[in-house]
Amino acid sequence: MHTLMCLIHLQFIYMKKNILTIFALLIGILSFSQTFEEYKKSQESKFKSFKEKRDQELKEFISNEENWNLITIDTKGNVKENIEKTSSPDEEKKEEQKTMVKQEEPNKNKNVPIPNYVNLKIKETSNKDIDYHHPLKNSKFRLSSPFGFRIHPIYKTKRFHSGLDYAANKGVPIFSIDNGNVIRAGVARGYGNYMVIDHGNGLKSAYAHMSVMSVKKGDLIKKGDKIGEVGMSGAATGNHLHFEIIKNNKKVNPKTYI
Repeated sequence: MHTLMCLIHLQFIYMKKNILTIFALLIGILSFSQTFEEYKKSQESKFKSFKEKRDQELKEFISNEENWNLITIDTKGNVKENIEKTSSPDEEKKEEQKTMVKQEEPNKNKNVPIPNYVNLKIKETSNKDIDYHHPLKNSKFRLSSPFGFRIHPIYKTKRFHSGLDYAANKGVPIFSIDNGNVIRAGVARGYGNYMVIDHGNGLKSAYAHMSVMSVKKGDLIKKGDKIGEVGMSGAATGNHLHFEIIKNNKKVNPKTYI
């Protein structure tokens, strides 16, 4: 009987040790699991911060380049058939007659009026032969940043400035430099309210940071028409007009045109 009691006692001690061992093992597993979760969260937080930093750097890079690739605008087919391109009075007269015939033919069986843009001409000639209208004519302004390399006023690094900056009060009217067709009018990264006008003969003019845009995409306008007002939308440190000239899809110095 005594031997049996001893065996039972020893068995109880053995089971107790096993239970303690299992309990300690469970505590170790739980502790490791908690530590692993903390490490996982820490790594996820670091990766998220790294990703946000790289995304911000990418956005700044795109903004700093001032949308250089925005000039690849789809202008194919945007220039209306009824905008004449003339080179001499005789040819002008012939083209006017052709335009009138084209306008009359669709109306033989319909009473639908067709807009007449015969008097809105885009002449094919060199820029030296054209007296372009200054975009801020008859207003007070100053040239605050020329065309070419400069230290960017916001990012403080050397960047290529693809136009001319004219500092002026908010609300100063902006005019089209010549007859043309508005092929872009909307918000662009860095440029804010941004407009591009196709003047024909491979020439376009662009206007940025406007507070107000007075015309929309597809509008046909004349030289000297008001197209908007000076502002500081987009990446700007003050009210000004960023003005560009694009010749054959390449940005050139506007000083040679106005």
